[in-house]
Amino acid sequence: MAILNGKPRTATAHVLEDPRCLVIDAATLEQMIANNTEIGLRLVKKLARRLDSEFLEMPGKFEG
Repeated sequence: MAILNGKPRTATAHVLEDPRCLVIDAATLEQMIANNTEIGLRLVKKLARRLDSEFLEMPGKFEG
């Protein structure tokens, strides 16, 4: 999410084997989304699942 909102990243990853990483900056991601709507759609779905998960873990969650 940090790449989308410009805030510092808060995640840490630990690996068991040497990783292969791809670094994408915000401008490149924006261009990728503009050129391929499937990327944007998958990103929105992933963020929606993350929000759902966080919402369910909130104490005193909203009634609806």
